[in-house]
Amino acid sequence: MTMPFNQWLSHCDTLVQGRLYVSLHDLEDVTWMDYYNDQLSPGDAIEQAYDDKWSDEIPSGLWRNLK
Repeated sequence: MTMPFNQWLSHCDTLVQGRLYVSLHDLEDVTWMDYYNDQLSPGDAIEQAYDDKWSDEIPSGLWRNLK
């Protein structure tokens, strides 16, 4: 990963805000450092976060339609 973690996480937050108009900090916590260490892109990381934790909070139809 060429991007520092804080910059990468900020990009993840921007993507979430663009979809849901809330910060990723408003949603259930996920293991962001693990995603970063796995070299997931910010886009892939928020998709993984949805699959791992947020699918109980955010209906799939809403999440998928906001891409």
